[in-house]
Amino acid sequence: MAARRLAPTSLLLAVIACAAPVGGSPANAQAQAQAPGAQTGDEQMILAVTINGQRIDDGLLAIRKPDGFYIPAAALAAARVTLGRQAITIPGPGADYVALSSLPGVAVDFDGAMQELNLTVDATAFAGQRLELQPTLPVQVEASQGGAYANYDAVLQGGTDYSYFATLLDGGAPVLGGSFLTSGILRADEDSAEIVRLETAYVRDFSEELVRVKFGDAISNGGSWGRPAHFGGVQFATNFAVQPGYVSFPTANFAGQAALPSTVDVFVNDVLRYRGAIDQGPFELNQIPALTGGGDARVVVTDALGRQQAVTLPFYVSPRLLREGVSDYSYELGLLRKGYGLESNQYDDPYAAATHRYGLTDGHTIEGHAEATPDRQAIGGSLTSAVPGIGELHGEAAVSNGAGGTGWLAGLGYSRNVDPWTFAVRQRWQSDNFDEGGVVFSVSGAPLLSETLASVSRSFGAYGNVAMSFAHQTYDGLDAATVATVNWSLPVTESVFLNAYALHARQDVADTTVGLTLTVLLGNSTTGSADMYRRGDRSSGTVQARHAPVANGDWGYGASVSRGEIERAGADVTRRTFGGDFTAAVDRYEGGTAGRLTASGGVALVGEKIFLARRIDDAFGVVSVPGHAGVTVTRENQPVGETDADGDLFLPKLLSNYPNRIGIETADLPIDAEIERLETVVTPGYRGIAAVTFEARQSQSRLIRVLHRDGKPVAPGIEVVRLSDGAVFRSGFDGEIYLEGDAGDRFEAHDPAGLCRFNLSRLSVRDGRLTGQCEGAA
Repeated sequence: MAARRLAPTSLLLAVIACAAPVGGSPANAQAQAQAPGAQTGDEQMILAVTINGQRIDDGLLAIRKPDGFYIPAAALAAARVTLGRQAITIPGPGADYVALSSLPGVAVDFDGAMQELNLTVDATAFAGQRLELQPTLPVQVEASQGGAYANYDAVLQGGTDYSYFATLLDGGAPVLGGSFLTSGILRADEDSAEIVRLETAYVRDFSEELVRVKFGDAISNGGSWGRPAHFGGVQFATNFAVQPGYVSFPTANFAGQAALPSTVDVFVNDVLRYRGAIDQGPFELNQIPALTGGGDARVVVTDALGRQQAVTLPFYVSPRLLREGVSDYSYELGLLRKGYGLESNQYDDPYAAATHRYGLTDGHTIEGHAEATPDRQAIGGSLTSAVPGIGELHGEAAVSNGAGGTGWLAGLGYSRNVDPWTFAVRQRWQSDNFDEGGVVFSVSGAPLLSETLASVSRSFGAYGNVAMSFAHQTYDGLDAATVATVNWSLPVTESVFLNAYALHARQDVADTTVGLTLTVLLGNSTTGSADMYRRGDRSSGTVQARHAPVANGDWGYGASVSRGEIERAGADVTRRTFGGDFTAAVDRYEGGTAGRLTASGGVALVGEKIFLARRIDDAFGVVSVPGHAGVTVTRENQPVGETDADGDLFLPKLLSNYPNRIGIETADLPIDAEIERLETVVTPGYRGIAAVTFEARQSQSRLIRVLHRDGKPVAPGIEVVRLSDGAVFRSGFDGEIYLEGDAGDRFEAHDPAGLCRFNLSRLSVRDGRLTGQCEGAA
């Protein structure tokens, strides 16, 4: 074994300890009395200790007894070596000591010449470690600032056939830690005008509990087999979006062990997804980053000696599943709403519904759903399972009791998503008197008896993607309906795309359509396309070009011509401003002409100031740099605008429940500006308002020559103290001092020639230099 050199201190301690056996002298007897676990004849030794070749301590106090070595339990714990129930411990000098011979999986080798204790520890003897490869980012939502907002989407159309005006309005304001929201439609034509309220509600998120509570108008969760319903009341439901990075569905996991500190590489379908370090011992990798679907994950562990072990495991990831122990629920109670979008305040029967999903295991998720009104009740459940190598299986069943009596529903499904194939099939059966409730979409209101849905797609790489789908529905009293489609998408070049499609539909009569669409990218925001199709015995085609506005001040335009079944030509122009998008369009169709004006934007009140903006669909805020106009503001290091004459900039698109990094550019500030921070992070709540202020003030630093009353400058290198806060400055030659302070600040110079006090408000200019005169001296 190659000789190793001990540190001088460790070597000296080792010599002293080895030269003084525990029972060898009265002094040792006294030490023995202080170590009640030690016995006569035991030996205390200062040793270097290694575990699996890794040095953990250069000078550890150990006890050597006839049955072997004892070392402090704390040293083993620090190295993550588990003791177990069978470990033998004794009290020792200042700590509990563990008999190494009592630890399974631990082999001891003592090198007396080097005074080194070498432990070989099996990987299973280390404490396990758990690595979250996609950790959840806990956020603390900030209290919202005062204010409100409103959005509008308005259209005014006039033409030879029909003229009308309509606008969709929505708005809200932060209230009591949540948001008050409302929306409605204003419609008017040549004969009538009306205003219809859509939804009004108070919404509040509780990020730690992953819960959203909603009071007012809402849409129920219909579960896997039910139908959603509009109602007014209260909704209590999970909301995973309030915690960024939270993954509710199971991901691929891997467990292994390493004898030495190692590097772990995770490959998903031969693509490196993660690389990190692990300590020795058992380890578990959770939430391995992967695309949804099936495949193989290969985990390669490389230890400090370069040795590798690789394990490949199949996985199947489905977002429709829940991780083991995770719940996803929605509970609703209120009154059913009738005539949504047509009537403002039509509420009817009492309504209650509950949906709860739960992850039994990572591969099995169950769901229960029930809903009830005075004249209708329904209850059912489902089970979804994912099996690596097979795919995802789904089964559901439900019963209802309504005006038509007791009805039933049953369904089965299977899907598999393993590159390059994606396949899914679903079959549902139900009795003619099964009452689905909610918003029902069916032909002429006829009861649906069965439904078959199937789809398959395959990627051919550079040759594009082919997808096919099939749907077949049978009804009580109506002919069956069948729809089949096939689609081929082909990227010809990086900027040219071809899409060929065919659709066949049949109910009473057959209808077949085949077509071809060519799309060309002409720049970052300019596209051209041509769509040609044949339906029955008629051919049609449309050619269009469009340029979309991107930034404020941009113009957009579009033009299109259609021939065949539809004879139409049109053109439009759009102007994008900080206050919204405004479009003027004209259409010519089958002898008629129509003109159209549209406007889309928003308005916000923050504090006492009103801002015009594009649509506000999430949280928003205001960045202020008081007194400084034209300062560039960034979000996530990307410029988003400049402050106005008041030093303010409105930010209409902040992410709620997520840390937004906001900053300003120093190059836009005066050279003498002082600012405490250039960047900050804000986390607004749902539809919340954030206010960020960057205080930038003019520097009060100045070079002053300080003179005693006799006209002599103060000495160089002395302390000059600002009396308001104790800040210390140093004088230079010829009495010059570089100071920071506001007018009125008083300073004290500790000159050996005498204490000098002066005030910045009493400066004068002498010989072209700013000069302060000592007001008094001690």
